[in-house]
Amino acid sequence: MFSNYGISGFFAYVIATLEVVGGAALVLGLETKIFAALFGIQMIVATLYVSWEKGLINGFEIDLLLFACCVHLTMNGSSWLSLDNVFHGGRRRVRSEEA
Repeated sequence: MFSNYGISGFFAYVIATLEVVGGAALVLGLETKIFAALFGIQMIVATLYVSWEKGLINGFEIDLLLFACCVHLTMNGSSWLSLDNVFHGGRRRVRSEEA
C-alpha cells in the first residue's frame, strides 16, 4: 500500500508502531505533547500523499480535524487526570508559568 504512493515499506512499520504506542500513550496521558506532535506530522504527510487530490469534502476533512486536535494537544498538553501529572507532580506546568 505504501509503495503505491511512492513511500518505502519500512515506514509502514514506523507508522504502525507510532499509532499503537502513541495511541496508548495519548489515552493514558503519557508524553502527550510529543506524541501529539508526531501524530500531527503524520496527518500532514497522510493528507498530502493520500487525500489532497480528493479535495476538502469527502477527502481530507477528517485529516484536518485530527490535525487540529493534534495542534491543540501539542500546545496545551494533557490535563490533571493524566499519568504525566502523576509522574511529574504537575511540575511541568509550574516551570512554564515561572518563565
